[in-house]
Amino acid sequence: MANLEGIVAFVQVREKEVWLQGIDYLKPYYDGLGLKAPVPDTMQEGEQISLEGITTLDIDHLFLGYFNDSDQSIPTLTDEWEESEVWRGLKAVQNNHVYSINGELALGYGPIGITYGVQAVL
Repeated sequence: MANLEGIVAFVQVREKEVWLQGIDYLKPYYDGLGLKAPVPDTMQEGEQISLEGITTLDIDHLFLGYFNDSDQSIPTLTDEWEESEVWRGLKAVQNNHVYSINGELALGYGPIGITYGVQAVL
């Protein structure tokens, strides 16, 4: 298995918003792979989250599930974030533990998407 020690978070990256994916939604990743989730109550279901909100989670590994994978000409909110000092100050960013994945697949419900997501994490 991949060496993902510490806190792991998955986010849906959209054009104008980012959603923290909850542990109830991502059981194949958190339970199935034994990943450690951030501790806030919001982690059960997930929620829309800001860059400042992400800084409070103390994330060691961050998976960015992009929903523009089929058309990368569509900008995403994280494009703006990546230009900021706040982003560069994140532990996951500083340690080069930020991973881009196809969110349309990995953060979906179907077996093909889950298989892709598990393989991407591993």
